[in-house]
Amino acid sequence: MKIEYKIISKGSLLIKYGNRKTIIHGELTFEPSVFYIDLNSFKNWDSPFENKKISENEKIEITQFLKKEENSTEFLFE
Repeated sequence: MKIEYKIISKGSLLIKYGNRKTIIHGELTFEPSVFYIDLNSFKNWDSPFENKKISENEKIEITQFLKKEENSTEFLFE
């Protein structure tokens, strides 16, 4: 499944997973640049899939993808 992400604010990360998307919450810090992701914010997909929960396998796939991303921002999960 194709996964993409975009930091949209100091507290929000947009995740695109195939044709679905969701916004997960956390906190972005600087020096060093780290986005602390709140794992409890992984709940449901956004419209039109708002009635579909994000499965445990999807959460694992997304978190593994973010951990492997090589960029200036590190992702940590709480």
